[in-house]
Amino acid sequence: MKLNKYELLNRSYSFVSFEDLTLTIAVQNKEDNTIHFISFNDVRNVIGEINKEDKIITEATIDDEGNKVVEFIVDNQAVKLEYTNYSVRSIKVFENYIALYEDELIEMSDEWEKEFSSIGYLKNESKDLENQRLIIALDTDTNKLVGYLYGHKYKTRNSSATIPENSKVFELEEIYVKKDYRSMGIGTNMFKAIEDKLKNEGVTYITLTTKTKDYKKIFHFYIEEMGMTFWHARLFKEL
Repeated sequence: MKLNKYELLNRSYSFVSFEDLTLTIAVQNKEDNTIHFISFNDVRNVIGEINKEDKIITEATIDDEGNKVVEFIVDNQAVKLEYTNYSVRSIKVFENYIALYEDELIEMSDEWEKEFSSIGYLKNESKDLENQRLIIALDTDTNKLVGYLYGHKYKTRNSSATIPENSKVFELEEIYVKKDYRSMGIGTNMFKAIEDKLKNEGVTYITLTTKTKDYKKIFHFYIEEMGMTFWHARLFKEL
């Protein structure tokens, strides 16, 4: 396996995790947008340092002669480690018709509601999915949906201090990743997938409203990772 034929995900997700003697990295095949999570098990004899702050790998290969050794170049510093075996999980992110996945989307929306992670969130019904544009994350091993993003385009009618009149806007309605697939960069790749398509279509703004309870985490994702700008907030306090 030649990992350096793939492109690493953004800096925050180059290393997915490094704990319990298991190192997991995330790479992406730019030809088909497939994301690969490669886990090296029972990692030992690490030579060099893995910089978990920068979380960046620029090159990686696995010895094909049966020697279970992997070598990384991390910030121009060589890192070698031995391991017992490795496994690969592959996720494909792409656009598809929302009607093909209606039942699965509603089922995942029900999971979201039961998590109680967003204030006042209720699972979707069929009518909520009408006229929406869909990006999905598919586990290529199981062919199951593990994440989705949907929203719709519109043109502003009234100018504001933020968005000029007659601007082409995409309102991101929902983005969700199943629990077992979180912190792997899937949400990031779904966001970037729709962003790239919208740029080519002349859309100039992506907007969204969030009611997630963990505001620190959601602000980190949208503002620090996705490069969005804070617009306004509506708060409440129960007395």
